[in-house]
Amino acid sequence: MSDGKIPEEHVQELAGCFAACAPGLFRYACILTGGDSALAGDVVHLTFVATAWQWPTVRSLGQAERLAWLRVAADEEAARVMKGAGDDAVSPGGGEPGVVVRPPPAGRPDPQAAASYEADPGLARFTAWLLEHPGDGAVASAIKASADTIPVPFWPIRANPDSDVDRAVTELYAAHYRALVRLAVLLVRDTPTAEEVVQDAMVAMHEGWHRLRDKEKALAYLRQAVVNRSRSILRHRLVADRNLQEAPPDAPSAEQGALVLLDRSAVVAALRDLPERQREAIVLRYYADLSEAQIAATMEISRGAVKSHTSRGMASLRTVLQESAGHPKRT
Repeated sequence: MSDGKIPEEHVQELAGCFAACAPGLFRYACILTGGDSALAGDVVHLTFVATAWQWPTVRSLGQAERLAWLRVAADEEAARVMKGAGDDAVSPGGGEPGVVVRPPPAGRPDPQAAASYEADPGLARFTAWLLEHPGDGAVASAIKASADTIPVPFWPIRANPDSDVDRAVTELYAAHYRALVRLAVLLVRDTPTAEEVVQDAMVAMHEGWHRLRDKEKALAYLRQAVVNRSRSILRHRLVADRNLQEAPPDAPSAEQGALVLLDRSAVVAALRDLPERQREAIVLRYYADLSEAQIAATMEISRGAVKSHTSRGMASLRTVLQESAGHPKRT
């Protein structure tokens, strides 16, 4: 997703899913909309828009599970577009322009409604949407590009040549210190504090090296310590003063200048506003490049919780990215 688009193979898979499932889903949408075939077509489209954002998860489902997922998504989209039925308003579902909410007609749904569904135009409409909208890669690129603008001072340290622990920790420091500090900055939004977080984690690992059963997992231990310490700092700040505003210095430092650039990134600004666990999951996935299992171990939560936090956070970040790219959210 380096070009900020949904991958071509996903476009093809989603198009295939649409062709296979849209007619049956349309029949179901006709029931949800009281027989309004035009509105049912909109529900089908918006359901597949929602599916596109969740495709890495949905594609792994079996046929029956996938159909069940689509029906649940259709329930949500139908409720969303019909909520404003009396206002003739544009649907907010997926931020899709041109979907107009109409009041459903009275009466029973037409059992032959599916025959009126024009699959080819529906597929063309959905495929056009896929090609125009950014995927997760754009969000990941924005996070990484913004974080990489933060200068991190690096002070070489010398290990005691007679200490295996010193050598191991020094190697970890040299290889991963800057990346860990930038990871912490994304969580605590403060370079000096982020440096302290990482340094404290390094000291704790050095002191507890003999308790580390698997030395190959030392980096994973460091990441977990950085996340936990960052979380503690954020909670302390919240308790100490919810509205703390520090006055800027007369002469901004390089780190503060970089944080100004960080503030200018719409995605990273939105990242700061996410709930704590959503922010952690996204930073670990899209900056630290951890797998779902690694994130679960680092955050000490289930893989299902990782999926939930990541999905909800990414939905918010995609909205911001679309708005900043000139695709305003419709309300």
